[in-house]
Amino acid sequence: MGVGLWSTQLEPAPAPQKQLAAYADGLSRTLDGHILRVRQLPGRAPEEDQDSDAGEWEQPGSPALSVDLELNAIEDVTPDVSRMVPVRGGVRVTVFADHGEATALHCGDRVRLPARLRLPERYRDPGAWQYADYLLGQGIVATAYVPAAKVEPVAGGAVGALRCRVYAAQSWAATRMLKYAGSGVNREMPEALRLNAADAGMLNAMLFGDRMRLDHQLRLGFERTGSFHLFVVSGLHVALLAGLLLWAGRALGLSETVATWVTLVLLPAYALLTGFGVPVQRALLMTVVFLLTRLLSRERNVLNTLGAAGLAVLVWSPSALFEASFQMTFLAIIAIAGIAVPLGEHTFLPYLAGTRRLHETWRDAAMLPRVAHFRVMLRFWMEAMPWRKAARMLPLLMRLVLRIAELTLISVVAEAVMLLPMAVYFHRMTVLALPANLLSIPLIGLLLPLGILTFAGSLVSPWAAALPGALLAGLLHGVTGFVGWLTSLRMADLRTAGPQTGAALLAAACIAGCCWAARRSRRTAWLVLAGLPLAAVIALWPAATIRSRASSRSRRWMWVRETHCW
Repeated sequence: MGVGLWSTQLEPAPAPQKQLAAYADGLSRTLDGHILRVRQLPGRAPEEDQDSDAGEWEQPGSPALSVDLELNAIEDVTPDVSRMVPVRGGVRVTVFADHGEATALHCGDRVRLPARLRLPERYRDPGAWQYADYLLGQGIVATAYVPAAKVEPVAGGAVGALRCRVYAAQSWAATRMLKYAGSGVNREMPEALRLNAADAGMLNAMLFGDRMRLDHQLRLGFERTGSFHLFVVSGLHVALLAGLLLWAGRALGLSETVATWVTLVLLPAYALLTGFGVPVQRALLMTVVFLLTRLLSRERNVLNTLGAAGLAVLVWSPSALFEASFQMTFLAIIAIAGIAVPLGEHTFLPYLAGTRRLHETWRDAAMLPRVAHFRVMLRFWMEAMPWRKAARMLPLLMRLVLRIAELTLISVVAEAVMLLPMAVYFHRMTVLALPANLLSIPLIGLLLPLGILTFAGSLVSPWAAALPGALLAGLLHGVTGFVGWLTSLRMADLRTAGPQTGAALLAAACIAGCCWAARRSRRTAWLVLAGLPLAAVIALWPAATIRSRASSRSRRWMWVRETHCW
């Protein structure tokens, strides 16, 4: 802990770039820099820039690019003279094409363009999430809009960078899904089995982490139902892909060792296609640790793996401890591996293993007495059934019921634990997250393999991607229809005030106590039934209005403000 605190003090903070921020004064200046990232945006006109000289090229529906620039120099304008002065900093420029023509800009190119710099707006609400800080963490201090005709490439100034290649790989993968959605093979499919532009945007977000083309209404619906995590490439996606690769390797006849090493090679390649964001880095690190311990025949422990991944992340970036993404990722895994799974192992999960290989009676002696009794009763019921086919389906039916119970337990525990960070960071109660995730989480196990098969098939031919693409479209339309129906309900958008610091710490202590009780013994595990509801009540308990002394002239305004806030 002492080394961690010292590392936090030594960690370099994002450069404030005050020199570049001083040029965001509304004047049009010439920018000279290198392109770090290029992303395609849905066609629309800029809403913020309403200057008179922009009206000629602001055409609704025109194609647009989001371009991140690393500046080398900027024009310093004075009443007497203008000159280019060296400056370092990042600018996010939205480039709109003229007359519907596309603009050819590539990562690493050096360009020169005139633009008016703008600083991102900051909220004055203490503790609110700031988009300006989010951009600054990416090296961006200002934004700008510019027509494509005014972007001038500088010959011989291109540079290559690893970041460019990673972003280019992500853009290439996202483009392949868009091309298949626009192919003739896909357009000839029935509407229910056809991937449209909105579906392609969902797949790009789900598979490659590119949310630039995600439909706004669709995004809002998944946010309100608490299932937006489907569009964040994180532990769920990486773990499913790792399991799919291991299964495919064993199906092809590879040994356990060879299949594991193939998985360890292909997983980083997939991570690069997703832009190698922070959630993917954490998930990849945890999966690699898990697979290596499995390869070394060590006893696998999810919480130990989580601790190793958390330690590695914090060594690299100590400030991640205070980020919402880090906290929510690790809290979700703690809820599943530390509370839900031990609860299931103390209650009904052992029966799941008892439904397999019923004909091997010698296995009964190696199981718990209650599970062995369950296996004997299953055999009696199967023998008592007059129809042999129905008797063979009985273990499958019992296995399905137990899987549904396992999914329900995991979803209930995860949602109860995630109430605390949702109230702290987003002031939202996701009441409908449970039914939405009960449907979406099992389906992601089908959507992800079908999406990968569709992407791989599109690399060969649209015909190779037709069958998995049709199945994928049908599942996507079912999920979006169900989430859209949930979003239409009034209870889908319930807000709550953020808990005070003491209440948040007390709720966190209740969650830690539930984790201890669930893992200690079968008797103490029942304390979770009281601890989790108590943590939820503490997290959602309404906080008192913050009042401060004021002069008599401002008291009336403060009363109005407090009334509206409440």
